[in-house]
Amino acid sequence: MPTKNRERRLAARREWYRQHKDDELNAMKIWRANNLEKHTKITRNSHYANSYGLSVEVVDRAIAMRDGRCDACDQKPNRRRLCIDHDHKTGQVRGMLCGNCNRALGLLKDSAERCEMLRQYIAGWCNGGTSVS
Repeated sequence: MPTKNRERRLAARREWYRQHKDDELNAMKIWRANNLEKHTKITRNSHYANSYGLSVEVVDRAIAMRDGRCDACDQKPNRRRLCIDHDHKTGQVRGMLCGNCNRALGLLKDSAERCEMLRQYIAGWCNGGTSVS
């Protein structure tokens, strides 16, 4: 019997939301605008928890331990926070990267072989490589 009541309550709630969706969305938009800092913290906390099983405090502590520097290039990002680098197969967190290093690693498909091939390519240019044209 409790299951039927729960299903009925959920159905009623969904129907109410469908009828009042625009009002609800406007109310949320106003709340976000008036509570930007709180909204940002809630969003960060849920993202870190759902994606990596980490809290904002753990991530902030990890960034502070690195003095806000990228684990790969040792640079501080200009405007954005460091990204959490993780293994896409295992989900294990590897470290903190700046946006450029995080994107580069993603474009190289987390492949050490591709990274080495790219390193060799650019090293050849640094040692007087020749142009295609």
